[in-house]
Amino acid sequence: MTDDQAAEAIRDILTRAQWDLLVDYARGFKKDPGPQGYARFLRLHGAVEPAEASARLHAALSVHPLSADYPEVSDSNMDHGFAWSLAASNSPPDDWDEQLARHRAFVDALRAETGSPGWGQWQVLEVSGMPLGLWQGPAVEAGAQLSVNLPNLTGLPLRGAILAWACLAGLHAPEQDLSGADLAGALLTDSQLDGCDFTGADLRKADLSRSSLRGACFKDANLEGCDFEGCDLRGADLSGAQLRGALFTGARGVKR
Repeated sequence: MTDDQAAEAIRDILTRAQWDLLVDYARGFKKDPGPQGYARFLRLHGAVEPAEASARLHAALSVHPLSADYPEVSDSNMDHGFAWSLAASNSPPDDWDEQLARHRAFVDALRAETGSPGWGQWQVLEVSGMPLGLWQGPAVEAGAQLSVNLPNLTGLPLRGAILAWACLAGLHAPEQDLSGADLAGALLTDSQLDGCDFTGADLRKADLSRSSLRGACFKDANLEGCDFEGCDLRGADLSGAQLRGALFTGARGVKR
């Protein structure tokens, strides 16, 4: 099989959108997922005969690989490939504005009770290779705290959004505009956020560990106490950001 034949075989099996998702899926594995990994991906995305298709896909990709460089996002047992693929397949919420309004009421009540910037934190568990956030902080009666694992927020208005102490573990939102957003204390671990714009955002004590943030912009953002451990920050811009207490253990491509 030639490279051109392999590329044609891949196009017969996958749509362009599926190809883009598969790239993220393989990146999360940090290597070739192999026939079983491809079969799981194809089942997830509605292939009629995933076993046969995965064998064809594996054979084609052995000649025409996804990428020669799968970034090592972390050394954890988190299955980033599967988590990111699953998050991307979820539909963005139809009631986003209502969820934001309820969460803002929660944030306002939490800050009124504990002071600014507020108090509380998330604990992250790995369950069957997926991130799961558990809130450890005051329970307030007003509003409703936003807590969604593996959400897809692509195409939603996020600029300046109040998402402090929200749980968005495994978030799929590449290339989104989060400039000026309030993400203090938010749980954003294991997320796909390549190319996002966090200019001027408040990320104090936010947890972005093990996330992919390639090409993201954090210019003039408040990153005090932010956790970037195990992140892929290649091409990210941290110029002008406040970095006191930020954690970068195991992060790749840190450029300040």
